[in-house]
Amino acid sequence: MAHPSPMLTLPEAAAYLRVSERTLYDWRWKRKGPPGIKVGSLVRYLVADLDEWLGVGAASSDQQ
Repeated sequence: MAHPSPMLTLPEAAAYLRVSERTLYDWRWKRKGPPGIKVGSLVRYLVADLDEWLGVGAASSDQQ
């Protein structure tokens, strides 16, 4: 059985991405940042989704 990716809180995800919490909030509001998962009223981020989003961002900036 595969282990699921750990979930991070917004402050943890911001630290993982090395951006401010405000930046992550703004990206979420603008639908520009990594995908988040609603858990009740809370937002969580899967580490695998953050890594994938970082890879996609790096690939798109390489093509410019």
